[in-house]
Amino acid sequence: MRLLALSTGLPHSVRNPLTAIDSTVQSVSGNLIHVKSGAQLLTLHVDGHTEIWKGKVLWDLSQLEMGDDVSARCRNLSGKLVADAIWIDIVNFFGVITRVDGDTCEVFTNPNADPQSAYKKEIKLVRFDADTTFQSSEKRDLKVGREIQTVGLDLRNGVVKATRVTIYEGKQPVRMGRGKVIAPDGATSVIDR
Repeated sequence: MRLLALSTGLPHSVRNPLTAIDSTVQSVSGNLIHVKSGAQLLTLHVDGHTEIWKGKVLWDLSQLEMGDDVSARCRNLSGKLVADAIWIDIVNFFGVITRVDGDTCEVFTNPNADPQSAYKKEIKLVRFDADTTFQSSEKRDLKVGREIQTVGLDLRNGVVKATRVTIYEGKQPVRMGRGKVIAPDGATSVIDR
């Protein structure tokens, strides 16, 4: 006779749901990051399972600085915020390329944004290097007038170090190949490039 044991407890993810934290680094000591989120001071605990990103994956907290913006995914374990993942000074934005100059391009962000929305229209300089990944596009596709999505590290000097870039033309990635595009109204079209 075979017995099947069933757990009557809730799954780990339900007992300890994830919490999103947006904050600013106040200080770092050991495996603790002290942050300010709104008016609240919090301590994020980092362990060997925490993934930390600041332009690339980090293995320690030595590159964190006071004033860095933090986005974190944490679990509340016995009153302690334990970070699963931390992103430092990460930005993600859409825009139109207004100038290309070697390993840098100028981007006008959110050109179609409603002035009443929280989306800012601004000029950003985007810098590319050997670690930049171009998705369904290539660096040579950078052309004035094309749209671009950039994920990268805000260097806080007006420059964004791009880690992932997609260049668009006609509302689809330049080198998408064959695929289906779904418009906001639900209409679909097949792309064969």
